[in-house]
Amino acid sequence: MIGAYIRKYGLLKRVKTILLCLIYFGAVSFDFFKRFVYDVLYLKLKGEMPFYEDAMNYMAMTMVIAAISLVLIFERIQINGDKIKRILSRLSSMSFSVYLIHVHILTWDYLLDKKYIFIAQENAALSAVTALAFSGVVFAFCLIIDIPREMLFEKFKLKKRINNLESKIIGIAQKCCKEV
Repeated sequence: MIGAYIRKYGLLKRVKTILLCLIYFGAVSFDFFKRFVYDVLYLKLKGEMPFYEDAMNYMAMTMVIAAISLVLIFERIQINGDKIKRILSRLSSMSFSVYLIHVHILTWDYLLDKKYIFIAQENAALSAVTALAFSGVVFAFCLIIDIPREMLFEKFKLKKRINNLESKIIGIAQKCCKEV
């Protein structure tokens, strides 16, 4: 929703890319620093490390700011080469499916949730590399799951049909709004 308003009204167009990068890294660093301070205080007061449901809360304002910054940064990247554009276009259209697959109750509860806490118990550098590698594996696995859906959509031209249906519904809604 925020992205739609930013695009519709051209908000933040004049913000320089370097500033967006600083905002992104600042928001993420602040979140990590906040978590670090919380851990230290919790350890001092309780004598044990806290157990987290989430490593980072997606709904935290810092993560929303970081996400907006990343979207604006990626929007400005110019890609040369038709083959690369096609590959990235395909991956970007499938990335929302990857998100939905990885948060689905079957995937999350039985394959991901609290199964890999041991990664956070390694030293910081190894933990970061392992988490990035694991994220890549999960992304690739979810892409493989989504490929048959993408092929079916292409075979039956479902994207075109859905877009046509959406246009008809919008037309009907606009007629109804004019009459009211």
